[in-house]
Amino acid sequence: VKVDANNLTFAVRNIFKRKAAKADILKFNSASKTRVEVWNLNQEFIKSVNAFGKRIQGLRRLGVAISNAALFKFDWSTSPETSVESSLQCNHLSTALLTLYLLPVLGKTSRELKQPTRLTATSPEVALCTPFKE
Repeated sequence: VKVDANNLTFAVRNIFKRKAAKADILKFNSASKTRVEVWNLNQEFIKSVNAFGKRIQGLRRLGVAISNAALFKFDWSTSPETSVESSLQCNHLSTALLTLYLLPVLGKTSRELKQPTRLTATSPEVALCTPFKE
């Protein structure tokens, strides 16, 4: 928002926090003309990744994508949809699937603008090292 992008689209796992997340970004950048959208994405569920991916494919342009989903459960659990261990599903398998949706749009944008686009996927372990004031 500070760099005056035309659009900023980001995803949240919890749809109830969607409005709060958008308001928080706009609160500190009230003069920005950037259009901020918040979409739902829960990487523990393939259906959610597919729905998000299809929306991404509908974008006219995508210059930067940052994937930073992280899920850590201290007790063994599986994704209700795939029966795969939850952390593996969210942190690795769904990130790979999401990347497959992102790459064609990033590539198309790069070719149209004749400049590089960016895709960054952070390691889920980074979440363990990041201090939060919450």
